[in-house]
Amino acid sequence: MSTKSVDKNSGTDTRTQLILTGIRLFAEFGTKGKSLREVIRASGNKNEASIRYYFKNREGFIAAIVEYISDRLEPLQKQAWDKLIQLEGERALEPIDVLRAEFLPLLLLYFSGDDGVDAMRVVARLVREEHELGQDMLIGVMGKQLFLCENKLAELLPDKPPRALRFQHFLAINSMVNGLSDKELIFRLQDPENPEERMAMGDVTMFAGFMRYVTAGVTAEWNLDFMDDIRDWISELPPEAMAKITY
Repeated sequence: MSTKSVDKNSGTDTRTQLILTGIRLFAEFGTKGKSLREVIRASGNKNEASIRYYFKNREGFIAAIVEYISDRLEPLQKQAWDKLIQLEGERALEPIDVLRAEFLPLLLLYFSGDDGVDAMRVVARLVREEHELGQDMLIGVMGKQLFLCENKLAELLPDKPPRALRFQHFLAINSMVNGLSDKELIFRLQDPENPEERMAMGDVTMFAGFMRYVTAGVTAEWNLDFMDDIRDWISELPPEAMAKITY
């Protein structure tokens, strides 16, 4: 599919214009906050059957949005992976190097313009609002690089059980996507050093600290000795709630 930029007045690429409008509206209002008819009208298209014509249905439209974002990410991911392999030829890799190669493409997309911000917000909303479909699409957005990075992390963390690594790695991915989408929230917090002001932090400082945060999570020891304590805590729940909990 075409990912070229579109002149809104040209009418030469209705399909792409629908996708771009969907990204903008879904980023602001959520994937269920705007109807397909509203997307069509906001795109300037007068044919209310256009989404059905190009995408068949709502799921097909969302899949096309995911494909568009994936196409934007793919060259950034390749560049980051190539730099990681180059770095591996110069020195021993650390887990933070791998996670940086995974996060940097998302960061570059986010700062590529308003549509990049919207793209990251749509990905985050897909995960939260579309449940299994959104989660599958998140894996689609991240592409094969997600598993390339996980394999590289497994080489660097040989003592970590594979299930533990996948669990912690996917939590890191989720934090990357939602952290970018919601980064403005940090500026609504009170500054602990100046209670009368709100938090202020530069982008580079923020993302360097964030990388340390997700790296600490992925490299954390897989120690479940406190599970008995958790069982004691949840034993106070009503029986119908206890029946839903798995171990």
